[in-house]
Amino acid sequence: MGGGPYDVIRDGVDGLLARNKAQWREQLTRLATSPALREEMAGRARERVLAEYDVHRRVEEWADAFRWAADHAGRGAARAGSAGYSAT
Repeated sequence: MGGGPYDVIRDGVDGLLARNKAQWREQLTRLATSPALREEMAGRARERVLAEYDVHRRVEEWADAFRWAADHAGRGAARAGSAGYSAT
């Protein structure tokens, strides 16, 4: 909550967030015991993904991510090799 990977989740709208284990259990119980809540949240999440994450809207952002990955290819392999891991 606030500057992280969960910023895209709208709590109670298209997902559920929890600040601690107790809240996590509470939210999970709500979701597990309510087919209507699951259906509503899934529908809202799907609508949002289709509207906001369409390839035509995100093409530049995704192209930048792929360019970065290509420019930094092999960095993890060097570390894995030095730790005694093998790619074969």
